[in-house]
Amino acid sequence: MHIAAGPDIGLAWPPPLDLAALLSSSELHLRAERKSPGTVKSYGDGVRRFLDWTAQAGRLARLDRTSVNAFVATLLDAGAEPSTARARQLALRRFSAWLLEEGETDTDPLLGLKAPKLDAKVVEPL
Repeated sequence: MHIAAGPDIGLAWPPPLDLAALLSSSELHLRAERKSPGTVKSYGDGVRRFLDWTAQAGRLARLDRTSVNAFVATLLDAGAEPSTARARQLALRRFSAWLLEEGETDTDPLLGLKAPKLDAKVVEPL
């Protein structure tokens, strides 16, 4: 059985994870680990931005290398700072690892995904 949704066409089985629903559990887990409120917010915001992007792009919301790389490239092409793109990707990599830890997935497709290169900013002396 095939399902077509926007540019993505794939098998319907196994059904895609409801990433938005799992995000609140992930944030609860981070709070239970006593991560700083800033870290919890940053990770949550990164996943929410990815989910918003997939919805706007008409893509299935799934964590795979192709989707995450397209998301990061879109951020950079739109003028986001490399550090922002890196933070968003880190949030997705951490979320993907958590999904594996919780048994929601059998693999972590983002394991080993390289972060965007950061530019060395030139600071002029006073």
